[in-house]
Amino acid sequence: LVHDQQATESAIFEGVRESPWHLPHAGGTLFGVLSERAQEDGTDASGPADLCAVLLNAGAIRRIGPNRMWVEIARRWAADGVPTMRLDVEGIGDADGENDRFEDIGQLYAPDLQSQVRAALDHIDARGVASRFVLVGLCSGAYWAFHAALEDTRLAAVLMVNPRALFWDPLLE
Repeated sequence: LVHDQQATESAIFEGVRESPWHLPHAGGTLFGVLSERAQEDGTDASGPADLCAVLLNAGAIRRIGPNRMWVEIARRWAADGVPTMRLDVEGIGDADGENDRFEDIGQLYAPDLQSQVRAALDHIDARGVASRFVLVGLCSGAYWAFHAALEDTRLAAVLMVNPRALFWDPLLE
């Protein structure tokens, strides 16, 4: 992981520690916020969890999700012992990349975004947070989750909300 002195500060909200993550990827650096239950002394929960949830962008909406939905879910699940990553893929939110790319809706269904989701899972696994995952996606995030599940045996479940398509075809527009 890339350590940036300005963006490595963790914060605790109602017993949940939130830490920024910079995840290197071939297309640049992805960005996420990991929410974990904090110990009473303010440290992170000890040892790897059985499962980590990863919340994916809903279209070109950054990692907070529509109406901060991902923030609320991440904090609730973390408080219950499920570490949860809110992820920005390339070109969205605080991740590297050009956000004007998504003026073409079809770009939200490009294969490189699916590989970025798998790269994020690799980083979370390598860091020892968890080795099994639940992906949660809304709209194009559901599409990425579906395709990751086809290729990655570490996925215990995929929650797909309102997927626009499971297989992209430009004629859908």
